[in-house]
Amino acid sequence: MPNNRESDRGSPAGRAFLGHGVGLRTRHFARALVQGLDVDWVEAISENFFGEGGRPLATLDAIRRDIPVVLHGVGLGVGSLDAPNPRYLDRLQTLIRRIEPAWVSDHLCWATLRGEHSHALLPLPYTEEALCAVVERVARVQDILGRRILIENVSSYVGFRANDIPEWEFLAALAERADCLILLDLNNVIVSARNHGWAPQTYLDGIPGERVWQFHLANHTDRGLYKFDSHLGPVPDEVWDLYRDALRRWGPVSALVEWDEDIPTWEELRAEQRKSAAIANEVLGTRPRTPVPSPQRPQVDLEMLAAKAAAARRSGPGSLADDLDLFWQALRFPTGVADFLATASPELRETFDEVFESSEGLSALDRMDIYANDYYWRLAGVLEEQFPTVAWMLGHVRFHNLLTDYVLHNPSHDADLGNYSAPFPDYLADHPEGMDDPELVEVARIELDRAELLDLADEPMLSLTGLEAVPLERWPELRLHASVAMRVRPCARPFSPMWALCREGRSIEEARRMHPIESPGYELTWRSGLTVFSRDLQPSEARALLALQSGANSSPGQGLGLNFVELCMAASGADPSGLLAGNAVPPATVARWLRRWTADGLLTGMS
Repeated sequence: MPNNRESDRGSPAGRAFLGHGVGLRTRHFARALVQGLDVDWVEAISENFFGEGGRPLATLDAIRRDIPVVLHGVGLGVGSLDAPNPRYLDRLQTLIRRIEPAWVSDHLCWATLRGEHSHALLPLPYTEEALCAVVERVARVQDILGRRILIENVSSYVGFRANDIPEWEFLAALAERADCLILLDLNNVIVSARNHGWAPQTYLDGIPGERVWQFHLANHTDRGLYKFDSHLGPVPDEVWDLYRDALRRWGPVSALVEWDEDIPTWEELRAEQRKSAAIANEVLGTRPRTPVPSPQRPQVDLEMLAAKAAAARRSGPGSLADDLDLFWQALRFPTGVADFLATASPELRETFDEVFESSEGLSALDRMDIYANDYYWRLAGVLEEQFPTVAWMLGHVRFHNLLTDYVLHNPSHDADLGNYSAPFPDYLADHPEGMDDPELVEVARIELDRAELLDLADEPMLSLTGLEAVPLERWPELRLHASVAMRVRPCARPFSPMWALCREGRSIEEARRMHPIESPGYELTWRSGLTVFSRDLQPSEARALLALQSGANSSPGQGLGLNFVELCMAASGADPSGLLAGNAVPPATVARWLRRWTADGLLTGMS
């Protein structure tokens, strides 16, 4: 059993103590940018900041100038058979270089199979085969990143009959063999203790305190026969009690409050952070924060760990690969775990019962259903968030039927959940709902634009002062360059007023009466600074912007772009020969557009 004496509180490098923080969520971005966040530190979900620019990274940059930031991943999946993913690690390393986090963490779980992502924290069998595999993957990740990482215990709802190592011993052995550190989620300890029938204190007894560098504090939901890790509401008393116990054992450990559902006001969240600090002061007395040592690459023998993983690897029934594959089949079966078993062969049903544990009142099927339901709602949730106008137009039942079809036919292939919706407009175009109502597809494309523009790379913009400094007689010589953060889409009905009515909660029938289809138009969507805007366009202005976009997305000074005369011709509907297909647009009108485009932030330069 690991020694938890006072003298063992520090890791070999000396445990840093950041104080008391909160999980950074989008609701608090505005405050962070304007007032700052009056807490000791924040934890940011790594994958939410994999973009090239925009509001997320600007927020994180602003916070990092004031207080420490920790990066916490949910997509590394060190227990996955196909981890680690080189592209994921490259994006993570880019973010690490930019933010310089105090440390980096992820979860003791698996998340992917054959390149498909569950976006869930799936439990592993606690066997020597799994342990050797995870140790080797964590060690490789640390070697690539050039630093130790923290690994977090997860809440779990189903166990494997093959388990022959208690979870706490598995985590302790992983930390020792891979020379990594531990993020101990005390709420997860309580949830899993209830779900699997062991005592939270037994878990703490088995954890090497010198490896624990961070606590998570959160709430859960009691669903009668089991507890669910919901992160909804303030931290409950039983988590605070376990926190006191852990502090007495190991001394000051950086603690963070997580609150991810129905996210409260900043004042409510900060009150939980203050309570965390007050309890630590009550147990330990006031402790000063200590600096974080420079990241150190662990000194482990990767070849030896790989050889041990290969030697421990089994094949056939009962192997890690077979157990995870069976889990994946049940998780993603189109109509649920019960139907998966009902249509399975007798041999597969027998294997299912041999692999997964049941308990009194909660069968293995019931336990697996928790994961299957969470898998669907997690993927459907990002679509609900990014396509609210489509949902409004279809109504709740039809939209959720559409989401069900999409989730079943479109597995995720990216650790960044925000990218899951990218194929949705094309899928909708071939779906009966989209074929019956093409306006749905138009709206879906515009809403996807709004989501994708948020984190494109930041660009220097042409200023109105710079444009107006050019004498009017020289405007025909100007070659203009468009921002990449701009989209022009055709739409049968003006989008902007419909989007506003959707946000007001008006009915779709009323909105269509107020804004009937008169003549096809266009929608301009763009990002200026950190904010995404939309406005309706007349065809002539849309033609000019489309021409500018196709001909001017290059760096100023390279002799490319679109000049003023070409813009006038495009606005008037001229074909490549210069013949006009419509009415000529006066140059004065195009000049007015140029001023507005410049003020709106649509132009990156002129040459």
